[in-house]
Amino acid sequence: MLLKISKDRGDSDSCIRFAAEEYMRFNGLEINGPVEISRINGKPILENLPVFVSFSHTKGLKACAVSDKQVGVDVERMCGNRDFLALSKRFFGEGESTKRRYQFYKLWTAKEALKKLTEAPLTEVLKTTDYSKVRHFDFIAGIALSVAGCGKFFIVLFF
Repeated sequence: MLLKISKDRGDSDSCIRFAAEEYMRFNGLEINGPVEISRINGKPILENLPVFVSFSHTKGLKACAVSDKQVGVDVERMCGNRDFLALSKRFFGEGESTKRRYQFYKLWTAKEALKKLTEAPLTEVLKTTDYSKVRHFDFIAGIALSVAGCGKFFIVLFF
């Protein structure tokens, strides 16, 4: 896993192109022509590169994960005084109720990343308690970041 912090590149496609190009350079892989992006049900697909990508954004922050295998990413700013206990009881799986903001966002981003990885219905993913394919990162105060997948991945955070 490698994390890179970058200035915001504008729209989602510009961020995805930048992250994909950085991944390719870091791994010594050639890029033949401009990075072509299409979407299937909103999910970005890199047409001319042998890698997978996932994208997330929240309140002035974007995250892009690039991997050699299918990948899902979610990023959230941990803000607000919400009733996390009520929200977690309503949406999360058995035994996952929490009133702690940090724990709530850790679970929420893990579930969102899994949804992007598996493309399963959100209602199904919200009830899961299997996080064996998820890695959570809490190295920046106030930001929850989770990546789901089994490959080697490269994450770019855009501020």
